[in-house]
Amino acid sequence: MTHSGAADDAMRESATILLVEDEELVRKVVASWLEAAGYQTLAASDGPEALGICEQYEGPIHLLATDVVMPGMTGTALARQASRLKPGMEVLYLSGYGDTAGPYQDAVQPGAHFLGKPFEMEDLVSKVREILGKPKPGQG
Repeated sequence: MTHSGAADDAMRESATILLVEDEELVRKVVASWLEAAGYQTLAASDGPEALGICEQYEGPIHLLATDVVMPGMTGTALARQASRLKPGMEVLYLSGYGDTAGPYQDAVQPGAHFLGKPFEMEDLVSKVREILGKPKPGQG
């Protein structure tokens, strides 16, 4: 039995993404882009709210898309804690520093992905598809 590209796309696009962004307008726009691309999107305004979602959401969260710099808790600290709650979750940092975490780079987990701000919908959706299209060992 073979898998078609369409089936792979359908599996990827049924993924759940936790979006964490402290700027309300940015959060709403990015969430709408992800939803338009077919992803289930959970949104939080900061790290503690995102951790609460991770604790309460019963299904898998496939991707954490988080701002790097936020009040109270950095995206890197959030990623470490959220990954303990949802093992296997991929991380995409949305960074105003371009393709790095700037001064927080030393705290970034190996294998993390970056998307520099500002970005367009096509950039975001392409990056998410790239990340979710690579199954982790033991998944798929």
